[in-house]
Amino acid sequence: MKQIISYLSITCGIFLFAACHPYVEYVKVRTYKAKDYITKELEVYEPRELLYPILDSIIIKTRECPEYEKTKDCLAFDFSIREEAPYDLENRKGYPYLSISVIYYVPRLTCHHWTKAVFYYKGCSFYVIDTLADLFLQKTDRKVSISYIDPNKYQFEVFQRGDQDMFWSYLYKDEALQNICYGRCPVQFNEH
Repeated sequence: MKQIISYLSITCGIFLFAACHPYVEYVKVRTYKAKDYITKELEVYEPRELLYPILDSIIIKTRECPEYEKTKDCLAFDFSIREEAPYDLENRKGYPYLSISVIYYVPRLTCHHWTKAVFYYKGCSFYVIDTLADLFLQKTDRKVSISYIDPNKYQFEVFQRGDQDMFWSYLYKDEALQNICYGRCPVQFNEH
């Protein structure tokens, strides 16, 4: 009888031990080193008065959004100007197109490969993608250096946020900026 109980105890112990294996996969993430960064020099611009009300509105809307709560002290935006809207609609052809979008990640985690310049407004950084900036920005004689992680050295994909980021698009028509589309603050659904 003792042997049967011992045998059953050992067998049950083996099954319990085998069933408890967590199969957890660990990923080792190393810290970034100086050689993982790219340093780039950017020209500094200043916004023209035409942009002040738009920039004020964008900053306020972004700061009100809970999605950007962790970035409120250091908001950053992409600022892109094209010769005309990327859409093939007849009423949008031939007018300069301005696009501004929030950068969710700190600038060092954002790829600045296409960034040509930067301007600062009310504590926020606006990274200028294109240099067709004369209508909206005024060039200064200053330059700044920024560092960002080489995209080939990323340990995880930081750009796949889908349409979660806020953005605004404008046409410059009749000496005024007209909003043609925007992305709202992502809404978090709370279950009660």
